[in-house]
This record gives sequence, structure tokens and C-alpha cells, in this order.
Amino acid sequence: MKKQKKELIQSIQESLATGNFALALEDTQSVITLDANDPQGYTLKGDIYLELGNYSKAEQEYERAIAIRPSEATTYYKLGRALETQGQKQAALDQYQTALSFSPDNIDYKGRVGALLYQIGEDRNNLNYISQGVALLEDYVEAGVAPADIKDLLAYAYLASARDQWVSDPNEKDLLLATSFEQIEESREIVQTAKSLISKANVALWEKVRELEGQFDQLTKKQYFGFNAFLKIPVIVGLLLLFFGATGQGILSLLGAGLYYLSQLQPGYVRNMRYLKAKFREPFALRRIAQFEHFLSHFTIFGSWTNVLFVSSLIRFGARCVGALIIIATLPYEIIKGFLLNYNFTELVNTLPILKKE
Repeated sequence: MKKQKKELIQSIQESLATGNFALALEDTQSVITLDANDPQGYTLKGDIYLELGNYSKAEQEYERAIAIRPSEATTYYKLGRALETQGQKQAALDQYQTALSFSPDNIDYKGRVGALLYQIGEDRNNLNYISQGVALLEDYVEAGVAPADIKDLLAYAYLASARDQWVSDPNEKDLLLATSFEQIEESREIVQTAKSLISKANVALWEKVRELEGQFDQLTKKQYFGFNAFLKIPVIVGLLLLFFGATGQGILSLLGAGLYYLSQLQPGYVRNMRYLKAKFREPFALRRIAQFEHFLSHFTIFGSWTNVLFVSSLIRFGARCVGALIIIATLPYEIIKGFLLNYNFTELVNTLPILKKE
């Protein structure tokens, strides 16, 4: 009898190797007929159905095997695969965890538990599940036996966490802002770790990497974030002075515009920090100009339409001249303030590593 069963098992293995699933199913039924209390026949039948893609029947056969021998870790693991393939994540997780409880050192079981813990945690926004899942996935990958899909999943988890230390925008809840160089560098390191795991064929993850790296570059690159009026007015005034022969005054005005531009260069993370601290108040000059224009708007001009048009144009021209004078007068203050806010020793030290990399 034992010899007959051994021959049947060998025949099943040969049939599976050649893809003859019909014969394999016949032989597994013969194994079950020989000994209905032996779980091996049900397990083999479940394996064949799993290979055929008939996951519900595979599930039934594995459950029969477990009913006979409830301490076989492998069967719970296979049942978990059948359930997971049907989209029953929580039920599959329960089976994987049972398999792991019987075989706590099995790294493959740990990997599947980790994968489902992470996926369910993402679906339910359960941070505890997510952290446990990532820890188990890391153990699996470090063991050196993890398949590509598990490495990609861990890489995805790393990319999803790359901005966890960033701050939520109070006006756009789904937007996260980096407010320090350290936050960006930490995110860079996480992305580098993720890149070492991603398979070449996973286009979506590589696109996510490029997107994040582009964002880091934008946040650390110095950009102009000042007020355009403090650039345009000195340039216009400078060109007019040069045109009318006031060369020295014209050059000074243009130099002021250039210095203002340089004083307003700052990395994006500094802008975010100042934005969150509500330090983007409009300059004194712009606030006074707005008040002056509001004051003039209350006056009503009577007379013929030509007279009204002429007087209105004069008033607008005069208001703009007054506004330009206020901007020119306060430009040195804005330049000094800009250099003090945007150029400091701490920022220079923080930026040096990026400059070296470039």
C-alpha cells in the first residue's frame, strides 16, 4: 500500500511537471481513496487547483487537510495564498499568521505576513499595521531570499514614508511642506534606500522616484521669492534716469534692483518655513500704496467726460509716481532685510553638502 502511494505521488509530480493536470487530479483522488485520513492527498489536490487558478476549490482542499492535521504550517500558508489571490486579505493574513505561529523562524511566512500587514494598514490607514508590516518586510529582504515583488513593496513603503516628517499646509491639507534642510536630506536617504530595491521593470516606482528627487532639487535650489514691484520700479526709474542723462543715479537705481533680486534668493524650504510662520507680510511700501489708492478711490470727479478722463489720468499718474517714490525710498531697507533673512551661516553650512554633490 505504501509503495502504491509512493508511486502515485511520483506520478503526480511528473504530471505536474509536464502540465498534465487532469492525470494529476486523478492520481490525487486515488491517494485520497487509499487513505481518506491522510491530509497529503487533499494538500496535493489543493496545489493542483491553485496551479490551475481555481482558488475556491484549492481553498476547500486545504481546509480539508487542516481539519485532519491542524498543526501543519505549510497548509495554512498555502490556504493563505488561495485566499489572498481571491482578494480576501484579512482572511489570508490570519492563515499566514497561523502558519508563522507553527513555524516562527520561517522567513517566507514572515514576508507574506509583513506584505499583508502593510497593504491592509494602507487600506485602513492603520499606522500600527504599517509599521509592523515594514519591519517584517525589512527582515525578509535582509535575509536575501525576498522575491522582486516583495522588494518593490518595501521600496513603495519607503517612498510613501519619504515625506513623513514634513508639515501639512494649513490651507491645503493634502499638501506636505519641507521646512528644513534636515527634512529634505532624510527624505533623500530614504529614497536612495528605496532605489536599491526597485526592480528595473517597475516603471511606476521609478517615476515616483524621479518625481520626489525633482521635488528635493526644487526645494534646495535658490529661487527668487520677492515682490515684483521692488524689481520693476527701480529698473524703470534707472532706465529713465539714464535716458535723461542722470547716469550715476540711473546706475544706482539699477544696482538697487539687482541687489534686491539677490537678497530675495532663498531655497524653497526656507520659503515654506517663513510661510508657515506667517512671515510673508507685504512690505511697508506696498501696504501704504494700497491704502493711498483706496483713499483716492473715494473721490468722485464731475464735469465733461474729457475733463473727467484727463483728471482721472492725472490722479492715477500721480498715485503711481508717489508709489514709485515710496518703493525707491524703502528699497535699501528691503535689501538689508532680505540679506539678513535669506543669507546666514546656518543655511550656508546646510547647503554645502548639496553643492559638493552637484
